[in-house]
Amino acid sequence: MTSDWRGSASANARNQLFFAYPSVAETDRGRENPFELSVSFFHRRKPMPTVAWFYGILIQMHYDDHVPPHFHARYAGSQAMVRISDGAIIAGDLPPTAARMVREWALARNGELQDNWRRAVVHQSLEKIAGPDDDE
Repeated sequence: MTSDWRGSASANARNQLFFAYPSVAETDRGRENPFELSVSFFHRRKPMPTVAWFYGILIQMHYDDHVPPHFHARYAGSQAMVRISDGAIIAGDLPPTAARMVREWALARNGELQDNWRRAVVHQSLEKIAGPDDDE
């Protein structure tokens, strides 16, 4: 079964959780203009604020997201949902070194991540969180 931009069931369906914006490949199927998207498309996929950026790893959080408290990490084409409490990857994957760095950072910045989670639940502005490269 193939996947389309509407999120039909397939091996790639779990990745639909992570994309904030469509790629050209996701938008051009069956459309004369690949950059013409329906309003409902953007209601489903809301941009995620970036709370940290270190060593090329992007850390983002959704507003009013589902439990357990988590953040999204992206690196070199890989993406994962990471639980705040212990830094464990709960969906997706990252290269081993990036996964280790994200886990160590999440444990070191756990209080700040929890604070941002509480802000996100009530739609308050999220704070930027220093990465390990800012600590050096």
